[in-house]
Amino acid sequence: MDIREIKPEDIKRVFEIEFSSFNAPYDPLILNYLYEVHRKTFLVAYENDVIGYIIGIIDRLEGHIISLAVDEDFRRKKVGTLLVKRLLEIFKEKGVNKVKLEVRKRNTKAQKLYKKLGFFEAKELPMYYENGEDGILMMKYLEGKV
Repeated sequence: MDIREIKPEDIKRVFEIEFSSFNAPYDPLILNYLYEVHRKTFLVAYENDVIGYIIGIIDRLEGHIISLAVDEDFRRKKVGTLLVKRLLEIFKEKGVNKVKLEVRKRNTKAQKLYKKLGFFEAKELPMYYENGEDGILMMKYLEGKV
């Protein structure tokens, strides 16, 4: 498996993974915008085809993980872990010292993954998502080895 920056030919597969992974997926226009503006921090896991992706942005030396999704057939095989680790390395190379993300309160599997990677729960986000679902803000400070 290879983790690399997204290429134009990957975007269709990213859409497919996004739409099969989330009840309220990002609009394709937003994904296209993120692709155009944040290619250096829009990564894909590739194994004969795109099997997962992660989108990050940097704003004033703060990293923000926007989305992480893995094809259902490749879940629980460390793809998500490797994507997050690589993005954290890129963030650190670019001088980022703090990373944040939002996760649905009911998505305990994702929370467990992020906690294993050193993230902590910073605060609850009542009615954060469009459907009124609660979220959790998670954070990690980048020091030493990622």
